[in-house]
Amino acid sequence: MRLPRTLLPSLASLVLASSACAGTFPAPKPVDAAVAPAPDATSTVVGAVLNTNDHMTEGSAFLIQPLWDNVGQHGTMGGSLFFAEPYFTWGEEGELSGSLGLGFRHLFSKEPVGGGNRIAGLLAEGLFVGANVFTDYKRTEANADLWQLGIGVEAGVRYLEVRANYYLPLHSGDTVGSFDATEFTPTTVGGSPAIRAVTRTIDIIEEPMEGWDAELALLIPGLDKYFDVRLIGGYYSFETNASGNALAYSADVEGWKAGVEVRPVPAVVLAGMWYEDENLVKDNWMVSVRLEIPLGRKASESFIPRRRHLQERLVEPVHRQNAAIQTGVSFEPTGPTRTTTITSAQQFQSFLTNLESSGAANSSGSSSSSSNVIGGSSSSGSVIVTGNGGNAGTGGSGGNAGFILIGGPTGGNGGRGGAGGSGGILFGSGGSGGSGGSAGGTGGAGGTGGSGGLFGSGGSGGSAGGTGGASGSGGFLFGSGGSGGSGS
Repeated sequence: MRLPRTLLPSLASLVLASSACAGTFPAPKPVDAAVAPAPDATSTVVGAVLNTNDHMTEGSAFLIQPLWDNVGQHGTMGGSLFFAEPYFTWGEEGELSGSLGLGFRHLFSKEPVGGGNRIAGLLAEGLFVGANVFTDYKRTEANADLWQLGIGVEAGVRYLEVRANYYLPLHSGDTVGSFDATEFTPTTVGGSPAIRAVTRTIDIIEEPMEGWDAELALLIPGLDKYFDVRLIGGYYSFETNASGNALAYSADVEGWKAGVEVRPVPAVVLAGMWYEDENLVKDNWMVSVRLEIPLGRKASESFIPRRRHLQERLVEPVHRQNAAIQTGVSFEPTGPTRTTTITSAQQFQSFLTNLESSGAANSSGSSSSSSNVIGGSSSSGSVIVTGNGGNAGTGGSGGNAGFILIGGPTGGNGGRGGAGGSGGILFGSGGSGGSGGSAGGTGGAGGTGGSGGLFGSGGSGGSAGGTGGASGSGGFLFGSGGSGGSGS
């Protein structure tokens, strides 16, 4: 009697199984295979982010919405994904920002569906590449409405990823305030000394900064069997697109960054980053917590530690600046200038009184609505500085003659020395006060030293024919005041 063909393999299998059970040959230990995602690996992902440091806290919500994909549909883990990513961020100081992005990612992989690789080597799970474009909007604390375009590229294998983004402003910014600035220069009227006061309006413009960032992420081997730990390093650079007429503008923001990202379970990401230039995130460090919840799976599966597959990175949010628009400020003159010629001490005192009544005060930082006087250097005349001062840098020195140009009759008291120029907006030192006039019976008082910038030192008071000048006030934060001038 002939046995059926199907019976022979069955008998052979039975014999082998019986031998194994009998203990003749010990069963081999299973090797952990790569954990493969479910067939719905490209389902919608919703998420939230919390970023914080000593000076800011912001929260975000995002959505990864696949629009089309063929991932895993040709017998391998590879395929393409076209997706949309809306992203919303709000800050504790009232800032609001939103982004809408479109992205494309493709995974080159010959690995069969189900994750047949026994060892997750560098290229065992394939290579993915991607590109994206975002439109970003930000409503700032000063109520400026800013827009920019973001373009990004990315590529990676299991243990290494690189990504880069470029940020391009879509407009020149919004005016968020203004102030009047007045510069004094010596002149003559009919052969008699006088002072010309030129006043112009300066707009404070808040604008998007143009720039880029790039980073490299390294997944630590071994630990990835249980959870992901990535070491991240990169560089960023942003600059203000101020016009050629700008009197001052924000300094460039650039430097290195480094950090670590830990994913203890697939749905939770913990990160800590260090930034060389603190102006990027208002501090040198930031910590964050991110949630990524795929809607196509059981929620419990996203909170169980396991090894993740490269395919799952196709539905991670794009790595870019969270509050994507980096902002800067520039000071630009606008409108016609207003010129006043001052021919007497009484007229000059009245002019200064009017400035002070509208908000100006010598050596003080003033609000955007108050009057200010821009410092400038003069070899023969006096320059009075109030408010924010002139361009970033060193404030102008008072002229040697001071206001003795507004002279009384011969034999009268000498004029007071001009006040020193204020320092720059950030680091400039105040200029020295001008020397008091030596004409007349009594020497004039030395000029007051200019105040420093945000960090700059105040200028020294000018020397005088009579009373020494007052010392300059220090910077708003760390600058020291200048010394008073000596009397005669």
